[in-house]
Amino acid sequence: MRLYGNRSIDEETYKRKKEELVQQKITLKGEKHILGQKRMSGWIEPTRNFVNTLIQAGKIASPKFLQETSDLVRKIGTNRLISEKIASWDFVPPFDFTASFLASRARRRGEQTSLSVSKNLQNSGGR
Repeated sequence: MRLYGNRSIDEETYKRKKEELVQQKITLKGEKHILGQKRMSGWIEPTRNFVNTLIQAGKIASPKFLQETSDLVRKIGTNRLISEKIASWDFVPPFDFTASFLASRARRRGEQTSLSVSKNLQNSGGR
């Protein structure tokens, strides 16, 4: 602007450069906004998946849903083993935290629980 005031550049060049800078500023503001949203949503999607998996686990906690239970265990567990009609696995993060947290709450309430960082599931369906 100082150059235009001193008449070092012509008015047309000044207007063109000013428009370029305004457009660049608008573009940068848009990119900044998008990056801010991505940074904030970087934890939202994994959290949503975690919560949805826990909801699914609550819905299929029954011997009637063997395939769904199998799929869920593949998702939340590792070191899966079936021996003498007992399935066992170790929870993977963050489900290991959830299992130990829920187990400790149940123990404080005096309830029996089979949840721990390592899970055993006995199939009483005769399979």
